[in-house]
Amino acid sequence: MDEPALHPDLEPIAFLLGTWAGEGEGDWPSSGPFRYGEEMSFEQVGVVLAHPLGIVEVAEGSVSANAIDVASTAVAITGTGSPVTELRRRFELEGNVLRYELEMAMREVPLTRHLKGELKRAMPAEER
Repeated sequence: MDEPALHPDLEPIAFLLGTWAGEGEGDWPSSGPFRYGEEMSFEQVGVVLAHPLGIVEVAEGSVSANAIDVASTAVAITGTGSPVTELRRRFELEGNVLRYELEMAMREVPLTRHLKGELKRAMPAEER
């Protein structure tokens, strides 16, 4: 199945397309610091963002040559979803290394840095 042509509005963030894998560190007031492994895939499928937390997010922000900064403008939660109220992210590309930070707030927790990771391109977009 051929991938559709990239929409012109997506060209500034096309550097994200593909699969990225690596490790990161996190912290949360109720659980403390932790390390984790992660794999992220960015595809153009017409869907904005899917979370395994039972939430849907609308986010807006800015794009520069190699960085993206976004903040949620709305967060909706399923009946069993995590009580997330706000999310902010920064992605920055340097060569084949994608660094990111995620800040998150919940009903009882103010906005705090939750995750920080470094991923390497695992599969270039043109090879998917």
